[in-house]
Amino acid sequence: IDLAAMGYNRDHELLPQVNLGVFYSQSRHLPICYELYDGSIVDKAHILEMMDLAEDLDMKLTVFVMDKGFLTKENLSFLKQHHIPFLMAFPNSQKLYRQWLLNQSKDLETFESYLGTLPSFGKSAPIQVDDMTFN
Repeated sequence: IDLAAMGYNRDHELLPQVNLGVFYSQSRHLPICYELYDGSIVDKAHILEMMDLAEDLDMKLTVFVMDKGFLTKENLSFLKQHHIPFLMAFPNSQKLYRQWLLNQSKDLETFESYLGTLPSFGKSAPIQVDDMTFN
């Protein structure tokens, strides 16, 4: 694959890689389209390209799901300014997020937090990042 670039995967193996952006139909649970990207792109700098593609395809984003590689204050601000709902993993290595996760996990495994059909536990709680509040 021409777009492949050498890099380390999650298992720390040096292999040729590509990046894949996928849009899924929330109602049909099927992919709508995908886009291959260069394996050497930096996740956090790529969010605008994905949003441009969604706009070009006239897609209404119900929720944008991304990994912690996209977490920057600029990306959070962009998503907030454009009212784009999102789910993102927090890196537990960053002090702000680590403390928030520790505080939230204290009473997570309770009946009120059980998500039945998944089956798992979860809850929504506010977190302050600079002057922005997220749940």
